[in-house]
Formats: sequence, structure tokens, C-alpha cells
Amino acid sequence: MLNMGAVLVLLIGVTDGVKTFCNATQPYITTQCFGSLGGTVEVHLPAQSSQNDTYALKKNNVLIAKPSAIITDTRYSFNVSTGIFTIKDVKRSDNGTYSMVIHNVGGIEIANVTWFLSIQGLVPIIAGSLSAMALLLIVALGIYCAKKKSKSSKDTTEAEEVTYADISVLQQQGQQREQRESEVEYGQVKVAPGLRQTLETKLDDCVLSAPKDEESCKHSE
Repeated sequence: MLNMGAVLVLLIGVTDGVKTFCNATQPYITTQCFGSLGGTVEVHLPAQSSQNDTYALKKNNVLIAKPSAIITDTRYSFNVSTGIFTIKDVKRSDNGTYSMVIHNVGGIEIANVTWFLSIQGLVPIIAGSLSAMALLLIVALGIYCAKKKSKSSKDTTEAEEVTYADISVLQQQGQQREQRESEVEYGQVKVAPGLRQTLETKLDDCVLSAPKDEESCKHSE
């Protein structure tokens, strides 16, 4: 199965040309790797867990490196301790399917990886790199917009809460004012009958009094 997700990370150098990296440590799958003409490719492979382990590195099923053999192509190098396979001054003939198998001292297979190396001109690689950068920019912009929208929503909620609190205070003040006005009106209504009763009492006393007191009643009125 071709694994397009474990592709490479590109680093463009000024003097050393283009260096590409590929992670091919996942077993039993074919990892897609890329390289540019004249550049350098570093393929990360499983490292040996013991000095007694043996490995066999092949290109298109042809052995190109093993512990007891010297690599004839000087452009190739393999670091056993780090598991990094390097190809310098990449040529178009470096296209192909590569594989590495590691066995322990008992002859048991402990690693088996495969990768396909595709050599391109520099333009497609740069285009792919720019596309990745554009995707990252879109993701970053989306995160920024989401945070800004969340902050705006929070500010709106806080403003609504403040407005509601102001309205509640105004309503409470209005109710208190209405209550005071009602108490004043009630007090006026309560006092008025008392005054009316006093006047009526005086008038009745004058009517029932003797005629001799009529003049005094008039004066009292």
C-alpha cells in the first residue's frame, strides 16, 4: 500500500542545493519519497537495535548495501546507528523502489520497510512546498477568525448583561417612585375625611344649639 501521508519535509539550501527528507520507518507499507536533481535525499530508516543485527539494503531488488559489502556508489551512504540512508548529487536514474530488511542474531526478521523514490525538477517541489504553506496559512487564518468571533460573541453577551442590569435598576427605581407617590396620595385621602368630619360636627352643633347661640355659630363659621 502506498503511503502518501509519510512524505517528506523540504529544506532549500543556498549552497548545497535542495535537501529532502523522508520518513520510511513504517513497516510493510510503501512510503512515497521525493528528490530533486542535483540535490540530496535523506531517508530515515529503522535503526539496528544491536550490533549483531544484520541488514540488507536493496534498490529494485538489487543489493546495494549490507554489513559485509562495500557500497560501490560513492553517492550512497548508510549510517547504521542512526538508520539514515543518504543519496547525494541526485540523478534521474535514482528513481526506483528501495527496501531494507533487518534480522537479529537469531535470523528473525525485526524490520522490513519499503519506499519509492521519485526524482523531479525543482519547480514541482517548490510548488508543492508553496501549496503546503498556503494550506498552513489558511488553517492559521481560520483559527484566528474563530478566536475573534468567540471574543466578539463574549463581548456582546457581556454588553447584553450590562444593559439588562441597567434596565432592572431603572425598573426598580420606577417602582419605588410609584410606591412613594401612592403613599402620598393615600395619605392625602386619609387626612381629607378627618377634616370633613370636623366641619360636619361643628355644623351639626350649630343647628342643634339654641337660637341664642346662633350668632356664636355664625362667628365660629
